[in-house]
Amino acid sequence: MTTTTTPSPADPVRLNCSPSPAFTDDFSTGELDEKWLVFRKKWGNGNNGLAPSLVSFVSDVVEPNQPARTVLSLGAVGDIADPTVRGFDKVSGKYVEQAVPATRVGSGICTVAEYASGVYNVLMKVAPNSAGMAPSIWTFHYEEHNADETKSSDDVNVNDLLYRWRAKVNGGGYFYSTVNSEVDWPELGHSGQFAQGLYTTYVSEREYLTSTFDMPKLRSLNDGKYHVYTLEWRTELRPSTCSVALPHNGLAGQLYCAEAAHEHQGFPLLQRADGGYDVYAGKSLRYLVDGVEVGSHTAANAPISAIAARLCIAAWLPNWAGPAPWQRSEVRVAEVSAKPLYDDGDICWQPETYPFDGLVKL
Repeated sequence: MTTTTTPSPADPVRLNCSPSPAFTDDFSTGELDEKWLVFRKKWGNGNNGLAPSLVSFVSDVVEPNQPARTVLSLGAVGDIADPTVRGFDKVSGKYVEQAVPATRVGSGICTVAEYASGVYNVLMKVAPNSAGMAPSIWTFHYEEHNADETKSSDDVNVNDLLYRWRAKVNGGGYFYSTVNSEVDWPELGHSGQFAQGLYTTYVSEREYLTSTFDMPKLRSLNDGKYHVYTLEWRTELRPSTCSVALPHNGLAGQLYCAEAAHEHQGFPLLQRADGGYDVYAGKSLRYLVDGVEVGSHTAANAPISAIAARLCIAAWLPNWAGPAPWQRSEVRVAEVSAKPLYDDGDICWQPETYPFDGLVKL
């Protein structure tokens, strides 16, 4: 069953912003509704992608002494190929199904809507035979821009907010800029390890921070039991010293920082009554497992995005997860909820460069 809550009307602070409504999905209908897409995609090393054919629904006991109910199964193939499963390769920008059965193939889902500040809960369990698999939960929004070698690292693309040039010169001699709103919470399964998790927060491909947190009581989370993984993401309007603000071409009434080389160059601003400016910014991230806080990031010690992003869940098999000496395993998801907090710092009007890359309806 999926339930939604209509958001309150966007206030003047969130210019051109239509926040997504809260929702809860327990997958009891045995199908993915219009809020979900599935991955048909490959990324990272040491794996053959995510296949829609491995997404299914099964009956399972979620709570002790309660009747079994329908849950979502995100299946995976390990180092022993399953003759019925094909992986994917990326060829000329398209994901092409492989001709023969593949090893190290997973599956995953992603919301259609993007969410910013809020409380996100995923109730899921990881099969015990899962070494070599990375059960993954993450938020994701991605933009990129390229320029020729005549551009300097101080240039800003005024046609799209937050496209600050980042001085990353590729082999071809051009500048490459990314905007990446992403939180990985947690990254389980590094080298087959499930008693610790990594939490990574990104604002671009170059600006990110990974921290390691112990799970409650150091228990291994591939114990075949359901656990609740929680992310609390907050944003805020923060005073900025930017002194040059210009209107954004595509959004009426929206300003951006046009001061060259300023830390907020290209970022959206809101003018205060005193004539100064506030910048839309990420504030904090809290991570909990079964209601116990296992770690946090704050803007004082980590880059935190304020840009709304999709919520994604997957069984993935990157090379850093190590050997997967099995044929089939899975992650079962019993419930997902997103409760937006609609903080003043939310940015939810940013266009993605590849909004539906490798995402399809089941």
